Amino acid sequence: MMLATAVLTTFCADFGGSASAASPSEAVVQTMGKLFATLTTGDRSGWDRITTPDFHIFENGQDLSREQIFALVRSIFDKGGNIEWNITKQQTAIDSTLATIDYVNDGAITTEGKRVPVIWYESAVLRHSQAGWRVQFMQSERAKAVEHKR
Repeated sequence: MMLATAVLTTFCADFGGSASAASPSEAVVQTMGKLFATLTTGDRSGWDRITTPDFHIFENGQDLSREQIFALVRSIFDKGGNIEWNITKQQTAIDSTLATIDYVNDGAITTEGKRVPVIWYESAVLRHSQAGWRVQFMQSERAKAVEHKR
């Protein structure tokens, strides 16, 4: 079975720790890294902590709940596949308890032993509380086979 790994340019390995030393923008990017890490490891309780109960994602023309996207991604890993996520070219906007982030996710999907590079254009809305940043909404779209610029 293939070892599942997430490739993240900005990742806070200490999931339970505090990102208080990070700037608000860095904390938002770290939260997104944590989100991908929970998907990679299958950490359902971590997933529930990093997403809001009403989390949903527009993914490939579908509106998926947090349960649906978790199950969909985990099905790839459970079959021996892998997904690599690499947050690049991120831009954040933060206003007190609300943040938005958009970024280029430069990664790959491996199924049946074949690795296919993929670029996704993604954005997310995050809410802040005493528990920290949590992802409420995401949008993900595969880029066409053209070079992305920013």
